[in-house]
Amino acid sequence: DGGGIRGLSELFILKRVMEEIQHKESLPEMPRPCDYFDMIGGSNTGGLFAIMLGRLRMSVEQAIASYKYLAEQVFFERKRFSFCHKFSARRLEAVMKDIVVEHDESQNKDALMRSDESALSECKTFVCATPLLNKQYPRLFRSYDVRADQDLNCTIWEAARATTAIPAFFNSIFIGDSVKEEFIDSGLDCNNPVMEVLEEARYLFGKRPVACIVSIGAGSFCSTCNATVLQCLLPSNLSQVLERLSAASEKVSKEMYNEKDGPREYFRFNMTPKLRENLLFEWQKTGDVESDTLRYLGEDAVKANIDKLRDILRARVLLR
Repeated sequence: DGGGIRGLSELFILKRVMEEIQHKESLPEMPRPCDYFDMIGGSNTGGLFAIMLGRLRMSVEQAIASYKYLAEQVFFERKRFSFCHKFSARRLEAVMKDIVVEHDESQNKDALMRSDESALSECKTFVCATPLLNKQYPRLFRSYDVRADQDLNCTIWEAARATTAIPAFFNSIFIGDSVKEEFIDSGLDCNNPVMEVLEEARYLFGKRPVACIVSIGAGSFCSTCNATVLQCLLPSNLSQVLERLSAASEKVSKEMYNEKDGPREYFRFNMTPKLRENLLFEWQKTGDVESDTLRYLGEDAVKANIDKLRDILRARVLLR
């Protein structure tokens, strides 16, 4: 899911899953998610994580370090004279280019989201964004070929910019060669892209049964719960948007539980309300996010689900 700094909770949860696999398999290093998942999809902050873990094939620890670096560089200062609390899109672009150069095999800052190498990868990756002139239909930027977007390819950093372009925080981005199309983030329609993951899996893998789907949220948001002084300074309509995003993500999660032809196993991990105290872009509070997530991971029900997921993922890799 999307979630700003709170989204780090998603990586800490995934890290625990990878640690469990490492322990059970007696591996010298923590395994990478791209070696265990056939597909990773994300929106907004979750889109950045999907790019890092899937397209750039990072370990969870590398993704955590990269996102902390991005947050420190991008969110430490708001744009002056902006009534929309916007951050610098140029700074975000520059940081993403640095990350691509460091982690993509090509070491090219303009490496494409869909390349010959990414198309052959066993871990397919996509991120969600919305065309400004057609907001009803979120667009997917993929690392793999489908007929629907043969002509729509972009750089990795452009995909990252599009999926994170929340109008209240970042400018939109124009993507395209001869014809430029304007994109913003996927908003309420796709903040939790689990249905898109299922649809893409059906399209790519046909009638093969889906062993499991893992959906990871960034915690709840409540505009009136335990508000900090800074939260009180948020425009009321923005606070309401954040709360609606959180509610929309949980609504989609419940729909997946009721999906008739859904996966054999569906896991939803989402932080408890303690994380509501953290603002979307308070990059100084990453330590709070980690400690709150560790507390959540200590809950008996959560530990049981992680153990179950660990065993399913191990079995899937053995069958490959």
